[in-house]
Amino acid sequence: MKFLSYIRKFFIWALLFFVAVYCLTYILLSINAIQSRFAEFAEKHVSNFLETKVEIEKIKISPFNKASIVNLVIYDQNNDTLFFFFISNASIKLYDLLDKKITINYAALYDFCINANKEDFGSDINAKFLLEKFKPKKDRERKIPNISINTLLLQNGSLNYDIINAPYKEKDVFDKNHISVNDILINASVKGITSDSINVNLRALRLSEKSGFKINDISFKLIGNEESIKLKNLSLRCNRSNIFIKENEITMPKGMSMNDFMD
Repeated sequence: MKFLSYIRKFFIWALLFFVAVYCLTYILLSINAIQSRFAEFAEKHVSNFLETKVEIEKIKISPFNKASIVNLVIYDQNNDTLFFFFISNASIKLYDLLDKKITINYAALYDFCINANKEDFGSDINAKFLLEKFKPKKDRERKIPNISINTLLLQNGSLNYDIINAPYKEKDVFDKNHISVNDILINASVKGITSDSINVNLRALRLSEKSGFKINDISFKLIGNEESIKLKNLSLRCNRSNIFIKENEITMPKGMSMNDFMD
């Protein structure tokens, strides 16, 4: 009986210890000074990796699988704002990492802006240095990890593309040299992306362009493997047109892998 009593006390104390550690960790991570220190650490290392100026106001971490980033700015090599967002939230399933899978419960980006530009038609886009950083250098690095995202939300975004020295077209006419897209909303789930398959459910995509063109809603399901790609329930609603496709299937060319298709 004494042995059982010791075991019971051990588990009680172990539980209390775990709760105390969790509460203490949560309290410490809620302190502004600690959140700012996390931001300074991340800001320094991301800046060094990207070889450009990066600013992060605050990083909030909630034990043990949630994180938020507040006010992140990435500058281009001319010290102009290339990418900005107000807040980003993410939650991950830690135990799936043991099976070499990345499962993100929730990923969200709010109030974001992308500013891409170049001086003229022959010059490089200001984001080239950033794209080069994430470009695979070897074939073995092109392997797609086993990743899924239960909910992906991008809200209140904008995208601007300018060829600075190109002339402007008249108002309310689409100008491919000066594109301004606003009110971007994307709601999707990525049930699986691997080196040989893809499963994406786009629940909603909305945006408007300065010319007056507007996508009220796009939704579809995309399922594919090395044999075929299926597009299901494609629904597109624009200013003056509606399109619906129940199902369409594309047979993959012989010898083409999912990696090649993703490229």
